[in-house]
Formats: sequence, structure tokens, C-alpha cells
Amino acid sequence: MTVTGEILDMGCYATQGLHGPVHRTCALQCLSSSVPMGLLAADSTIYLLTQFHDRAMAPSNFPPPDPYLQCRNWASFQVEISGMVSERRGMKYLEVMSSKPAPPANPN
Repeated sequence: MTVTGEILDMGCYATQGLHGPVHRTCALQCLSSSVPMGLLAADSTIYLLTQFHDRAMAPSNFPPPDPYLQCRNWASFQVEISGMVSERRGMKYLEVMSSKPAPPANPN
């Protein structure tokens, strides 16, 4: 599945509702400190992002860059992520298999 949305630092978003460009500097700091990362989709669905399991278990089997780690640098940006979506006990997860900046929104 491919989902487009804003990269969140889940600590500040969950506790204070912080996101967007004004929160970018803080989000970058939080994500670099291993705060969990999420994706806020256009329909307001929040996905907790996880690293592709196979890559996490054998990183040398995959070429760089790691798309999950790339997302940390895109805090507050719109990103297109493809991977496996799952839901467990009401929480949605997106296992990041590929990621890229989303194309600019169409102004029409």
C-alpha cells in the first residue's frame, strides 16, 4: 500500500498535537533521539512507522539508503511511503519499504 502524509514525531504529536513546518526543528531533534515516528495521512489516519523487518534483520542485504531512516530527515514534510499496512488493537502500522518526498499538491 502507498500512503502520502506528513512525517510526525509521535512524542510531540501525541502529547501536544504539534506538527507542521513550525514544529520541524523540534521534530528533527526528537526523531534523531529515537522518538517513534508516524505519518499523518490526508484522511487524518495516523500510522506508526516501522522499519522493513527483513532490512532490520539483515541490513547488509539491502542497498543504501534505508527508506525508513530517510524519513527521519523529512519531519513535517509530505512524504509518499509504500509498504505493508497492519492494524493491531486499534493502532495502524506502516512498515516502510520505500519512501520519497511527495509531489507538490495540485493548486487546482
